[in-house]
Amino acid sequence: MNEASQLMQDGFVVMLIGVGIVFVFLIVTAIAMEINHAVIDQLNKIFPPEITENKVVKKTCATLGKGKELIAAAIALAHTKQ
Repeated sequence: MNEASQLMQDGFVVMLIGVGIVFVFLIVTAIAMEINHAVIDQLNKIFPPEITENKVVKKTCATLGKGKELIAAAIALAHTKQ
């Protein structure tokens, strides 16, 4: 066996080891995520999350008018500074 063939064979072995480690890591990660999902589902059954209601704030004409007055004042101030 010549040196180039030996180097190719060693490189192939190193590549297979690296790919195998990454594959095992991904499998372990997927299993850990599934276990985590199951545990969180069980905890949500025991301790249900709080449900908050979104309150709708009605804007009256008075509050809308104040915003328009502030915008008009800002525009007037900008024109006076020119």
